[in-house]
Amino acid sequence: MNKKLFTLLALIGFSCIIAVVPCFGQSDFKMVVNPVYTVAEKITDEIYRASTDYPADPKVRNSLSPNKLVAYHWVILDYKGNQLVNESFNSCAALRKSGLIVCSKNKRIVGLYNYLTKQYSTVNFDQMGMADGKLVFYTAATNTYSLYDRSGNYLKAIKFNPGYTIKESLSGYAGDGFRSDDYLNNGDFYVVERQDGVDTRYVVNGANPPKYLYGIFDVQNENWVLPPNYQEISDINSKLLRVIPKDATDDHSVYIDWSGNVKLNPGNYQTLHDFGDGLAAVQDQNDKWGFINMTGTVQIPAQFDAVSESESGDFKNGFCVVGYYNRSKPKTQSIYKYEVKWGLIKSDGSKVLDYKYKSISPIDNLDNVKDDDIEDYTFSNFLNAYLFTFENFDGTYGVATSDGNVLIDQAKTVYFTHESVLAEMSDKKLTVIKLQDRSQVNFTFDELLQVEKGLIVYNKNGVTNIDNLKGGSVFKSRFSRVFTPYLNYLWVQENGLLGIAYSENLTTPQVSWQTPVEENTKLNENQVSVKATVKSYTHLAKVSVMVGDQTYPITDRTKSLTRGNPVDEITIDRVFPVPNSSQAIPLRISAENELGNIVSQKSISVNGPANQGTSNGRRLAIIIGNEKYRSQATLEGCLNDMNDMAAALKTCGFEILKDSDLTVVNFPQKMSAYKSLSSNYGEIVFYFSGHGASIGSLQYLVPVDVSLKGVEDIKSQCISTDNVMALKTRADQSLVIVTDACRDLNTAWQDQALRQEDIVKDLLHAKDPAQNVCIWYGTLNGTTAAAGLSGRKNSLFTSYLLKSITQPYDIERLAKIVNQNMVAQNEPQYSYFKGNLLNFFQFKY
Repeated sequence: MNKKLFTLLALIGFSCIIAVVPCFGQSDFKMVVNPVYTVAEKITDEIYRASTDYPADPKVRNSLSPNKLVAYHWVILDYKGNQLVNESFNSCAALRKSGLIVCSKNKRIVGLYNYLTKQYSTVNFDQMGMADGKLVFYTAATNTYSLYDRSGNYLKAIKFNPGYTIKESLSGYAGDGFRSDDYLNNGDFYVVERQDGVDTRYVVNGANPPKYLYGIFDVQNENWVLPPNYQEISDINSKLLRVIPKDATDDHSVYIDWSGNVKLNPGNYQTLHDFGDGLAAVQDQNDKWGFINMTGTVQIPAQFDAVSESESGDFKNGFCVVGYYNRSKPKTQSIYKYEVKWGLIKSDGSKVLDYKYKSISPIDNLDNVKDDDIEDYTFSNFLNAYLFTFENFDGTYGVATSDGNVLIDQAKTVYFTHESVLAEMSDKKLTVIKLQDRSQVNFTFDELLQVEKGLIVYNKNGVTNIDNLKGGSVFKSRFSRVFTPYLNYLWVQENGLLGIAYSENLTTPQVSWQTPVEENTKLNENQVSVKATVKSYTHLAKVSVMVGDQTYPITDRTKSLTRGNPVDEITIDRVFPVPNSSQAIPLRISAENELGNIVSQKSISVNGPANQGTSNGRRLAIIIGNEKYRSQATLEGCLNDMNDMAAALKTCGFEILKDSDLTVVNFPQKMSAYKSLSSNYGEIVFYFSGHGASIGSLQYLVPVDVSLKGVEDIKSQCISTDNVMALKTRADQSLVIVTDACRDLNTAWQDQALRQEDIVKDLLHAKDPAQNVCIWYGTLNGTTAAAGLSGRKNSLFTSYLLKSITQPYDIERLAKIVNQNMVAQNEPQYSYFKGNLLNFFQFKY
């Protein structure tokens, strides 16, 4: 990605530094943190860092050199302004998938704060890297490496023979933040061995440098994947690795497999790149670039002057950036003789974008950065069209789709949301293009401050405006600066200093019921009268009433744009049919605006007493995939199961917590952290994919590093379904437990001296779930899950569950449908459902 554009995008999508200017007072805010900070930055959506030692006076700031404009004492705050750690740091950066914030002082890593469990631990390391979902820390004084899990829990020390060290790319974090090119996708680190000889190919300051050999080392299992027999190894992202053998006298590369066998030796080319999408760029003796496939066959003939080299292969998702020289503009101090005019091609060689741009880069949806560890910029799919940003030779930017359609050209800055592309034009105009229908909305401003969460924050005529992307006004503030809207809390400025204010105008929709009045309503006829009001301070995207499986969209609305009143309001006064049922039926109002979705619920019954319901509309899904077992068989597909279930449940309206490869130590810790959060939710789903075993009335979920020599080891080292049922902390909560695991003494444990007679396989002995809890086992008691994936991406039970999970079925019906589908396909597995639910439950309402 072009560095200039990367910086502009990152300020909006990742860090968003808040500068300070005077303000004129407040109108629609209540201060919750008095203005004391001079600068603040976002770490995650909910976590910020703030400092008081950044120059507050603009004149002072302008007089200082860039290296003096640094805040040295950061404190960590939540979005409400509460200080999370009782000390300050030089730098704080987040590992977003794990909820871990890494803190440093004086270029040393001194603390790890897990904002999911709200726990802080003190450490003392020089550098940090990531491998195989784990964290590797280096201590220079002792020349030692320590392995931690993603939540900051210590696992073990990594042992190396004398003379070996992890490559310098370990320094992904050294007090200054993360760099995306400092970790390797496949999780194994390069390891280097210093040789006694010298490298005669190069001369440094009149002398030959020392010679190093590289290999690939598995830090988890402490063994060599590839011994250190190579002068160079490419990034490990393909079935074929590009290497320079240790006995090579030039820079000629060959391609090897992961066993070290030479699979391809294309000697007709002077330069080779890594494989991406099964294609590798090669440069012939005439300095022209083309592409070969993994058999060495020419796929695209050599014709290009330049290829935009990528760390993970030049082709990605079927596209590659290539270029021709602009021979009328010689370029100095470059590997290219001339300025390159870049274009975009497909894997068949056809042209997508003409060769006329200064740079072209695939763009990630920056709203999703919070789901990644760091800026892992990949292609994003917007309505089946990938987006690319390009820079023109006049310094402006534009956006094009993968079909060659230019959406925006000659913009000063480009921003992205989930549904729109936004361009700041040089004439102080913001153009918003909706990707769904290519409709366009324009805003004019004096200064654009922020684009985030479907809101545009800008100054105009000395007033801060917050509008939605449709052009509707959320509200106007007398503050001259307002930043980082999150829920109801915003950073604002007063007398040149930053504080946090609360606004009622920035909320999810509010639902007020008139009828039914009671939480539980018994009906004597098959209809229900619903009277309610839905209010929102931002535009209401959609409102619907759901009666059982049926959804009724509501479109009638009244609007009021008076200050202090809702921007959007809908009054519901209708009679809805109710299906005949002996069970309670949920009655829900769902409302969504730019800031989120809310579901408000009642419970109604036609032919009997209504079951207990919950008005808490928040839903939480805890999803675990244990795949990389150490002393037992590694499973296939568990991480796929975890990721695909997370994606499916997210579309169903669940907030997602994901964890993988949990150990004997951190599995219980995670369960404790989940329990501390569970009271905030009305419906909870717990899903596990991995090894399992049943003893008596309980199933046990197995950590990846167990050491089992008897039944008591299973009980002490594994997580029982009783532990999972403890996630339910309130009577009105619904807890659904789904386990995709074996329920016998399966073959993974047969070498552990466990006695088969210790395993009670009688299904009648299975323990009943607690009240308002159900357990859905992927297998019957005493049976194993189907072995292998057999061409599937997911395990057998989960693959069938995913096919139907987004359908509006209650969970008992869904369990029957999954089993019917497996039986119909003659699949060798049968799931078992045991429920004690009082509330109606379905994954997708």
